[in-house]
Amino acid sequence: MRHYDGLYWSSTTRCHLAYESLMERDRFLWVDFDPDVEWISAQPMALLIPTDERLLKRIPDILLRRTDGSLLVVDVKTALVSVQALRSAATQVQRCLLVALDVKTARFWERALTP
Repeated sequence: MRHYDGLYWSSTTRCHLAYESLMERDRFLWVDFDPDVEWISAQPMALLIPTDERLLKRIPDILLRRTDGSLLVVDVKTALVSVQALRSAATQVQRCLLVALDVKTARFWERALTP
């Protein structure tokens, strides 16, 4: 699968946001015009997750700060990713962060249904 990386100019942040796929770019388009989102960050953090066998590294795709002060981590994945893998990724992110946080995995087919 080919990667289509680039920069998206965000009216919310008034700066460029780097994307690694057209699905991430599409998600930026949705959230940039969402009145409940006051800040957008691309690839906002690297999470190191200790397991029994090794140390896993996860970098979520997008971090959103909402107008009510809550945070939302969005991982953008294709519809080919298994539900089990999506749940595992969300659980890993929630375990690593010590803040109240919502985690959403945006699948490719969701982009037309949800912001």
